[in-house]
Amino acid sequence: MKPNKRILWPAVAGLALVGLAAWAAVYFAPARVVGLEPSLLADGGGVRVVRDRDGLAFIPEGQPDSGFIFYVGARIPPEAYAAMLRPLAESGIAVFVPRLPLNFAIFSVNRAKAIMEAHPDIGSWAVGGHSLGGASAALFLDKHRDLAGRVVFVASYPPESVDLSGWPGRFLSVYASNDLLATPEQAGPSPGLTLRLPSGSFVPIEGGNHAGFGYYGAQKGDGLSLISREEQQGLAAGAMLEFLSGDGGD
Repeated sequence: MKPNKRILWPAVAGLALVGLAAWAAVYFAPARVVGLEPSLLADGGGVRVVRDRDGLAFIPEGQPDSGFIFYVGARIPPEAYAAMLRPLAESGIAVFVPRLPLNFAIFSVNRAKAIMEAHPDIGSWAVGGHSLGGASAALFLDKHRDLAGRVVFVASYPPESVDLSGWPGRFLSVYASNDLLATPEQAGPSPGLTLRLPSGSFVPIEGGNHAGFGYYGAQKGDGLSLISREEQQGLAAGAMLEFLSGDGGD
C-alpha cells in the first residue's frame, strides 16, 4: 500500500519545523555570565552603574567628555564584559554596552547612533566590540563615519566588505595569541587587513584566548588560555584606556 502523501508531507514538514526550532533554540540561546565579581556591577569608585532594558552603562562622576560604545560578541550578555570595561569609566570615559536582540549585534548595527543622540553632552565618541560585535561596530562606522573618531576591535576585525582606509579616525586591535576563533592571522597585522584600516595599532596578548575577554565561560572551538581572565582583561583594558585617552595609536 502506497503511503498517503496528504498525511506524509504535513508530518515531514512538522518534523522539519521542530528540528529548526530546536536548532534555533540552541544557536540563539544567550550565554550566561560566569565567575564575574558582583561588585563590578555596583555603584562605587566614582562610577555609577546603570542596568536596564537598554543594556549596561558605566557612568563616571561629573560630565564625561568622551564615550565608548561596545558591542557584545554573539550571544554574550553585556554584563560579561564588566571587568574589562569598568576601568575605562573609572578613568573618566562613559561606557555603554547595549542590550541587543538575542545578544547579536549584527541585528542592531545602528544602535550606537541612538545612544549618541541620547547623550548630546558627550563630544567625543568611540565604538568597538568583541568578536562579531567588533565587526558590527565596523559596519556601523562604515555608514556613520562622522559620528566616531576611534574604533576598537577586540578579537575581531572588519568584514571584507568594509574599507576604513580613507576614514580619518584611528583603530586599535587587541587580539590573543591562543585565539582559534579570531586567530592572530585574522585579527593581527596582515597585508589584507591593514590595507583596509586607517592609522592605528595592533596589541597582542600572549597566552590569551577568545573567551578570555569576557566572563561567560569556555567557548567551543577556542584555544587553550595560558593566562587568567583577570590578566587578559587587565591587559586589554590597559591598551584600550591608553588608546581612548588620546595616547594610543601610531
